[in-house]
Amino acid sequence: MSGTASNYFDKLCLQQTLLNFNLKLALYTNNVTPVTGSVFSDFTLCTATGYSDQTLTAGNWTFTDDTSDSYATQPTQTFTFTSSTTVYGYIIYNSSGNQYWCGELFSDGPYTFGSTGGSVVIDPKILIG
Repeated sequence: MSGTASNYFDKLCLQQTLLNFNLKLALYTNNVTPVTGSVFSDFTLCTATGYSDQTLTAGNWTFTDDTSDSYATQPTQTFTFTSSTTVYGYIIYNSSGNQYWCGELFSDGPYTFGSTGGSVVIDPKILIG
């Protein structure tokens, strides 16, 4: 017989994982809505001049609870471009670059930038409970 893990157990496991591994935050340029079954290769990561993925440092996660859910958040991250691009959303993935964790399609996007570039600000947040 096997037991079924509680939400508390799931939350605790994810918290411990986030506190021990650096992750990457990246913008993507194809029109994809992240879903539970998404994989890393579903997303075309941004390659605009001046752009680079951001590291989400393990020790920077903050955990909060509201009346029904728990969240893990990171400090605000700013992406800067010096060339034209269109971005549709962002993903969080492992630092070795092959495991998709979660993502979001911008609800007010896509964001299109001309030849002088621009910037996108993200407040990384993962629902964990």
